[in-house]
Amino acid sequence: MTNDGADMTKPLRIASLAALFACGLLLRGPAAAAQNPAPEIEPYKARLVGIPFIYYSPETKLAFGGGGVLNFRAGRHKETTRTSSVWAFASYTLVKQFNLYIKPEIYLRGNSLCLFGSIRYERTPQLFYGIENITPTTDGESFTPRTFSVQAGVRRRLLGGLFLGLQFDFEQMQIVIVYCWVIVLS
Repeated sequence: MTNDGADMTKPLRIASLAALFACGLLLRGPAAAAQNPAPEIEPYKARLVGIPFIYYSPETKLAFGGGGVLNFRAGRHKETTRTSSVWAFASYTLVKQFNLYIKPEIYLRGNSLCLFGSIRYERTPQLFYGIENITPTTDGESFTPRTFSVQAGVRRRLLGGLFLGLQFDFEQMQIVIVYCWVIVLS
């Protein structure tokens, strides 16, 4: 019978030790938290990421350029403001094509106001061989479209996720045609 009594006290001892351990953790928790205060949140820093690129295609031959994005938070309350960004890239090809693109998106006033837009300039010399496949490759006409466009807009939060805004678009295209080394603007 002494074995049965010893078997009964073993689970009781284990339960008692577990209860003491849990009480020790509960009592130690606030004291440990007072010794190790929570780390301070670092202020948001603007980040700039850029990358060069190079590629080849049959139409443009070799092309190279670079692009990147600037991320930042605007306004006084940077911790709660959505991250704003400005994207940009530029490229140049060996057939004298040039592209430049800038696209900002800026959040203000606690994310209730957004300013956005883009600026784009392209110069893309090309050859026109006619409508059908009967024109010889030596008879191609050279022309160069030059495109400049600006887009600007503003959005304001009305209610919850509903925004109301205005957007302005402007695009100007100029085509330069070369006839026997004479330049004609159209």
